[in-house]
Amino acid sequence: MKFCVRRLPSLSLANPMRLGFLVLPLAALISAACQQTPSVTRTHASDSAASKVSDDRRVYDERGRAALEAEQFAEAQRNYEQSLAISQELSKQNPASAKAVRELAISYGRLGEVAARAGQLAEAKRRYEQGLAIIEALTLPGPAPSDEAFLANPAYLQLEQTYVALGIVAVMASEPVEAKRRFEQGLAIDEKLLTLTTNPELLDRVGELCDQLGLLALAARQSADARRLYQRALAIDEILTDKNPTSAKYEFRAAEHHYALGFVLGDAEHKLRAEAIFAHLGSGDTLPPHLRPRFNQLKQGMAKKSRE
Repeated sequence: MKFCVRRLPSLSLANPMRLGFLVLPLAALISAACQQTPSVTRTHASDSAASKVSDDRRVYDERGRAALEAEQFAEAQRNYEQSLAISQELSKQNPASAKAVRELAISYGRLGEVAARAGQLAEAKRRYEQGLAIIEALTLPGPAPSDEAFLANPAYLQLEQTYVALGIVAVMASEPVEAKRRFEQGLAIDEKLLTLTTNPELLDRVGELCDQLGLLALAARQSADARRLYQRALAIDEILTDKNPTSAKYEFRAAEHHYALGFVLGDAEHKLRAEAIFAHLGSGDTLPPHLRPRFNQLKQGMAKKSRE
């Protein structure tokens, strides 16, 4: 069974959490479903009306996504609210359909993303929590599912993504305790999924969550927890570097974690490894453009700390 984790563009943060020379890199771990409009099965001629409604929703979703990428937040919200109204109607018509209910939660998540990107954090939290209540009702009651059912049910990945989205909003709202709680909830699901699949994108996601939790631990002066989390993230970086030898992305992420373990937590061996990787990456030209500012910031910070 193929397991797929989709990635999103980064949230634009006006005030990212800073710790020394480290910047909390809040990659958009928000629901991958926000970029997807699930298709509606069309098997009978009598389904034509429902198909038309689903097509209308898809149009609103596409318009909303385009407006969001252009940072036209009011227009994105307007289109996503139209999509939400359709999802609400379809879920009422099909209350026993898990798919219709999941799509309703996705609609709330899209509005949460718009609000987060617009800096409306209370509204973002409200929308994500509306979606979370729906997904938790689909996944949490009753006995624990079998491993096969857990892996096959997309609601569990959607649950993880919603927990992480709420964690991102909590970081943006300077609520580190809540952010830690939500990230840990998401990580627990990912770790269980990792016992059932070797998907590298899922492993990447676990590495990112360990990175976020490591920074939160550093901010709370919990050095032992930060070291454990960064070591876990670093181990993942090394696995993914081996799997992607032509990509500098994971090599840079390894350098970040060596930096944290060496220059922040004081491990001399990791300092040397960070310096060696930064020297190998040179000017950072081989990195994706969105990583280069962080590369330059860390390189300057490392040079300054080396002189101290």
